[in-house]
Amino acid sequence: MKDILSEAKALVSKNRRDAYGSPAQNHGATADLFSAYLKRRYGPYMVVPTMDAQDVCVFNICQKISRLANTPGHRDSLVDIAGYAANIAEL
Repeated sequence: MKDILSEAKALVSKNRRDAYGSPAQNHGATADLFSAYLKRRYGPYMVVPTMDAQDVCVFNICQKISRLANTPGHRDSLVDIAGYAANIAEL
């Protein structure tokens, strides 16, 4: 079995990149959707921050940490955290 970092590296460098594009493309598109949602949700007069690809990675890491509170040591969450951290480094 691969170690967590090797598994994360394989996923972000090949599988997910082939399926979803580069981290800038994939997380950038998600950031655009998050920003549009927040503007729509809180109205045109609210000051809503514009999110970027790094914000999406950080929020995804937060979500995985939240899941680890219920399932400590869950391998997929740990691999995903490492993968999102690698994406931030690439961005």
